Amino acid sequence: MSLQRDCSSDKRSLRVLVIAPNDLQVYDGTTMRLIGSITSVCSDIEISLASKNLNEELKKCELKWIKMKNINPLTRLIVITFYSINRSLGKSIALDLFGRQEIDCDLIHAHWIHSIPLAKGLSEETPLLLDLHGLFELTPVDLRAPHFWAFVRISRVLERIILSNSNNFTNLIVPSLPLKNYIAERFGIQKDKIFVIPDGLDLEKIPPYEERSISSLREELGLNGGYLIVYAGTPSFYHGFWDLLKAFKLVRRYLENVHLLIITPRHMRKKFDSEGIIFIENVPKERIYKYLYASDALILPHRCGTQFEYLPSNKLLDYIAVGKPIIAYATSSVTQALEHYPLKKIVECNNPSALAQGIIEALRDLRGARIDGSKIIKEYDWRVIGKRLLEVYKNVRTIS
Repeated sequence: MSLQRDCSSDKRSLRVLVIAPNDLQVYDGTTMRLIGSITSVCSDIEISLASKNLNEELKKCELKWIKMKNINPLTRLIVITFYSINRSLGKSIALDLFGRQEIDCDLIHAHWIHSIPLAKGLSEETPLLLDLHGLFELTPVDLRAPHFWAFVRISRVLERIILSNSNNFTNLIVPSLPLKNYIAERFGIQKDKIFVIPDGLDLEKIPPYEERSISSLREELGLNGGYLIVYAGTPSFYHGFWDLLKAFKLVRRYLENVHLLIITPRHMRKKFDSEGIIFIENVPKERIYKYLYASDALILPHRCGTQFEYLPSNKLLDYIAVGKPIIAYATSSVTQALEHYPLKKIVECNNPSALAQGIIEALRDLRGARIDGSKIIKEYDWRVIGKRLLEVYKNVRTIS
């Protein structure tokens, strides 16, 4: 066990173990939610974080770090499979990942369904909050990616096993009311067992808009007065990444001097030779805002018929905060989130041609427009959401 900061002398009434299945090296949606929730409550309670790695932002937090053994996708599949078939053996494997160490806590906050075998391997009696950022049954899979297909299929089995029996957890946390309603109906879970804690952002860490630095950044990107559209997010099918590439080709037929900046949280094994595309990988969060400010339009092509029907994107909060024009597919969650946002183009779902048309219209009608978006999303500041999460922790601990 490695201590990032020793909080043992603190006289706090609640000790929470947070289990994170991902590596925490990239700033994807899961790690952003994890960082925000932990930093917003760590001054009030004692937090222990179990993960493979620790990123720079979490190193600044007041927490104990429990370094877990390597949890790559294959390891996860092994643990999940054995847990589904034989819980005793699954728990034994889970304990090995913790080095067979004793961990004393009052509450376990498990991120993603994969963390349940790890949590159960540590304790059957400790109250368990399962934080679902989405559902695998709402994640489309492609047989052309056999490893991902197998991973999702096995994860769906585990998901059904766990969610079909509410004794497997004390309570659930989900980021939206639509997802709460879907889960309650789909798995027969009482709604009072499900808490809604939305994604958030740290408004104090959003840098101010500075015309000089933005102009310098655009020159650095080699725009020379051209248009810049930006997508910040995961390069996957259900995030609409392939739709975006198709739409951009259509936009280039109409506007030659336009560039697409793609900011991804992971290394792209395959680069795309399409002219005008710029890739930037694993950018620190503060730096991402600079690129968003430098844009002429921001793109959110999350597809309908996926979990994004029920999930507002945390990236959308960043888009709104910088106050630039936003083009997005008309998922119900996005439409609701942008209801009062004036600089938007909402287009037909899963239609690259409509997405391209929305981009062209935004560049034509809204170029140079900007508002103070932080006023629109002030209730999504993690300091506000953290108070709600802290109440959930206390309530679950009290009733368990």
